[in-house]
This record gives sequence, C-alpha cells and structure tokens, in this order.
Amino acid sequence: MHSSPKLYQRIQVGELVKRFMEGDDRRQVSLIAECLSAFHINLNRLVSRCALILILVTNFAAADEMQILTTEIPPQIFLKDGKLSGFCVEIVEEMQRRLGDMTPMQILPWARAYSLAQTQKNTVLVCPKRSPERESLFKWVGPLLTTDTDLFVKKDSPISIRSLDEVKRFEMILVMRGSYTYGYLAAHGFHNLYPVNDPPGMLRMLLANRAPVAALERLQMEAVVAQAGASLDIVKNVFHIQTLTSDIAFSKDTSENTRKHWQAALDAMKRDGSYLRIYKKWFANSASRPPRECVGVAE
Repeated sequence: MHSSPKLYQRIQVGELVKRFMEGDDRRQVSLIAECLSAFHINLNRLVSRCALILILVTNFAAADEMQILTTEIPPQIFLKDGKLSGFCVEIVEEMQRRLGDMTPMQILPWARAYSLAQTQKNTVLVCPKRSPERESLFKWVGPLLTTDTDLFVKKDSPISIRSLDEVKRFEMILVMRGSYTYGYLAAHGFHNLYPVNDPPGMLRMLLANRAPVAALERLQMEAVVAQAGASLDIVKNVFHIQTLTSDIAFSKDTSENTRKHWQAALDAMKRDGSYLRIYKKWFANSASRPPRECVGVAE
C-alpha cells in the first residue's frame, strides 16, 4: 500500500519541524527552505509574489488616502507662526480626533484647492460656500458656519448703494479670486470685477483708493482689519449681497458611509456643547450668530 503524496509531505514536514525546534539559528533557516521545498514551493517565486502583493497593497492604500485642502480665510482658517489656526481648523481637527483621522490640512490658493476638489479623488475642501450651483459638485457635511457677504467702502466714502445693479456702474469691484462671490457676480452680468488673491490684499487696495468697493464676508473683514491693527470703523458696510453657509465638501467619489461618519461627528459636537465652545472662542465679539441647532446647548 503506497502512501499518498500529501501524506508523505505531512510526514516530511513533521520531521523537519522537529529538527527545527532542536537546531540553532543557521540550521533553522536551512530547514525552512527544506520545508518549503517539501511542498514544492519555489522560494524565489514566493518572495517575488509577496513583493508584488505588497506593492499592490501599498499602491491601493496610497490611492485611497484622503487629502484635506483649504485656503486662508481669517478668522475661519489662517496661518499663525507657521501653524494652521482658526475656527474651521479647530472644528475639523476635533471631528478628526473623534473619527480617528490624522490627515493633515493643506493650505493652497483658493482657486487651485477648489479645482483639485473637483478633479482629484478622495479630496476634502474645508469651508467652501454651499450654494445651489455647487450642490451637485460635491458631497456635503455641515453647516460649519453661516456667513454674510457684503460690499464695503472706506469710512469717509460718499458711496451709497440701494441695489446690486447700481454696483455695475463702478469702475472696479475687489473680489477674492476664484470665490463663490466672484462667480455669483460674474453670472449676474458684472464685468468690473477685479480678482485679488486674499482678503488682506483687498483691504490694502481699498484703503489705498485703488478701488472704491470690495466684496467680502463680514467675518473676514472683521478679522482682516484686526490683523492690520486697526478697528472696523475704518470701513463701512454699504450693501448686503447674500447669506450662505460654509461647509465641508467631499469629492463626489467619496463613499456615503464616510460622509455620514463625518456628519455624525459634527452633529455630536453641536449636541455636546464642544462646537459652541469653539464658536464662542472665535466669535465672542462678533455680530455672527451660532447655528440654530446650537442655541440653548450647554457648553
């Protein structure tokens, strides 16, 4: 009666294991090779296949990595001593802590960040305006903040505005490059828009009389004026353009499960008072109001 090949392999491997337990390190390495040979496994081929699997897994993980992009929009997001700071930064970092996510936020010019969020997979954009025109472009989590966009002029300016159409007669309107406000005004027939890269640059141009009016979020203007070491009364608000929320936008390929987890983290912060605590830290002296769902919540 002949033993089957598989039975022979088991007996051979069993003997090798026994010798392995009794041998020294050098002998054990040799026995491992013999054991693989007993199963007709080519060691070089095995190593090659394992390496290929490792490469594939690494590439898959890299392709699945999330990137979180944003731009400087003080006081929501700005760099201070080389580190990210601001209301939206603290909210998102607390959400990440609860979710166990350690993806760093990257600062980019707004137009570039917005473009990448629409064209690259697994990309998150922090604090864009959520509007009907943008609704289908992303998967949304929010709201983080309600913001008012207004038209500002210098304090001593005689300009008075009763309707948005009146603004079309001005030679130039300062607007943040690539912003929702820029697109909104352009879509409404404004051909006198002058794009500027950041709010501080807009304030400098306005105070230097390089343009008569600037379109900015009310909260931005408060923060920018404070950064310049001045008070808000160096400018005045002459017309309200719109009110929108600032949210978190996920690229459309993001799984719905991921979006729901981030939304749940934000909702939990609003319920347990941590959102309100951060809100009051940044906007205690502001005319801004917290979201309705936070009113009455204890910190």
